[in-house]
Amino acid sequence: MNINRVLKSIFLGIIILFPFFVFSMDHKDINEKNTLIHQMRNGNLSFDERLNIIEKKIIENKTIPLYKAIYTTLQADIIVEKEDKSSNKAENLYKNAFLLLSENKNSPEYIWILSRYAWYNYHYTRDVNKIFKLFLELENLVQRTDEKYILEPYETYKIIGYYLSTIKIYDSSNFYLKKVNRYSNVNHAEIYDNIGMNYYRLNDIKNAEYYFQLGIKDAIKNNNSIRYAKILGNLSEIYIQKKEYQKAKNNLDKAYVITKKENNINYLILYYKRLSLYYDKIGDIDLAIKNIDLALQIAQSRDYFIADEYKFLNEKYRLLLKLGNNKNEEYNVLKKLKEIETKLVDKDSDDNINLINYNYEKKSLNEEIKLKDDLIKKNKTISIFIFSAVILLFLLAFLFYRNRKLENENTINRIQNLTLQLQLDKEKLNEKLLQSNQDIESYISFLNEKNEQISLLKKQASKTYKKSIFDSDKISSEIDKILEFHLMTEENWNSFKTEFIKKYPNYFSKLNNSFKNLTESNLRVILLAKIGLNNDMSANLLGVSYDAIKKAKQRIKKKYNLTHFEDILTD
Repeated sequence: MNINRVLKSIFLGIIILFPFFVFSMDHKDINEKNTLIHQMRNGNLSFDERLNIIEKKIIENKTIPLYKAIYTTLQADIIVEKEDKSSNKAENLYKNAFLLLSENKNSPEYIWILSRYAWYNYHYTRDVNKIFKLFLELENLVQRTDEKYILEPYETYKIIGYYLSTIKIYDSSNFYLKKVNRYSNVNHAEIYDNIGMNYYRLNDIKNAEYYFQLGIKDAIKNNNSIRYAKILGNLSEIYIQKKEYQKAKNNLDKAYVITKKENNINYLILYYKRLSLYYDKIGDIDLAIKNIDLALQIAQSRDYFIADEYKFLNEKYRLLLKLGNNKNEEYNVLKKLKEIETKLVDKDSDDNINLINYNYEKKSLNEEIKLKDDLIKKNKTISIFIFSAVILLFLLAFLFYRNRKLENENTINRIQNLTLQLQLDKEKLNEKLLQSNQDIESYISFLNEKNEQISLLKKQASKTYKKSIFDSDKISSEIDKILEFHLMTEENWNSFKTEFIKKYPNYFSKLNNSFKNLTESNLRVILLAKIGLNNDMSANLLGVSYDAIKKAKQRIKKKYNLTHFEDILTD
């Protein structure tokens, strides 16, 4: 008897401790992989030496997909770091790593590889649509994963924070960046700097200065001169905004000395941009243009600076207009802007391309009108040109309006046809239910058929919806009619219940006797489940959501203390 008790105690202890043992093993595995990644990335070896080591590791781990995927990703990272540009070889390596984890899309390794690939595209390819999808998937996975099971969580949070800042979601960006600062092995000055910039863009100058000062202290403490220079540059923008121009210039001079010494083009480009802003604000437009040209030279030296090149050209064009004495240069800048804008458009989705193309044509037309207007002024024919331009713009606006209006009318017609089809189905069901010789098998067959049609029509309705500046409320209202549609009216339900009782009298009697206080709502869920309808089908018939059916079954299960909901369906 005592032996049995001991054995039972041991068994119970194993059951209780097993989850903690598994967690400990998993957590140990994550720590080992974090250490491995850190060693490969932060060693004092050269690029080639690190690549050789990793290539050997890939061969050694060819039968272990998780480790092979990690090493393959590190290999891609090193190649990108070495080449400092988008790379077909790196792209293929990232994709190979994903293939190795095709069955582990929720694993820590998959999330880490996704973060590295998203960062690569964000920094080098600048494919806007692709980047958005990658970061959307990454953030969704991170939100569903315990922090303990994320490889290099500080890097992942930083990457998400930087991307959110780029798309101007500054509050959410700071949420992730502040999570990064909880870790000890990070560049705190860099994180403080970026948090400060987010506050600056939110026009919260007080918090911006606070975090910039924290960044300066950490940069000085850790002898991080290049970050110190960047923060000085960021503070200069605040001083320029406050019209404290001497403070701004002093900061920029200090930043330049450090940045030039380090020869860091990423920060040097920011220096010239801010110096241009400074000279613009104090009224020296020639020097402002000279410095924006220096920023442009750097931007043109790297493919991944193409978006910055576009911004700097726009800034130069604004400065040239302000100066007002160099029409040829203005024209050249506009021509260059057009070339770059085409490259940027190619990186967007089809929908974005259509919108960007329209905006581009309108913008190009306005620019062309302005250039020709200047020429016509000189030739004293300005009135004719303006008249032509107005007619052209009017025609463009009319064509745009007409096309969008036709698109929306077609959309509304399609949705109304779907609504009519559902109404006809509903009337057909009513006729069937009124037939005196209708049996329960015919009901089930017909309900299954209509369920499939309703699901198909709802999917078609959802796909048909397009955001529009015309009739969007009307389109939304028509779609709501379809999505809220259901066949099981009160009258139909009563007819159906009558036929059900005829078919299953003993079950219905047992149901009412064994499960007291069943509501009519409970009965609908139970009887539809009894005839074999799943949650989706029941939801379609009753005009509620899938989750509503699921929760209703859970409440019934809890109300009558059932082990499984299906227990209530047994005869």
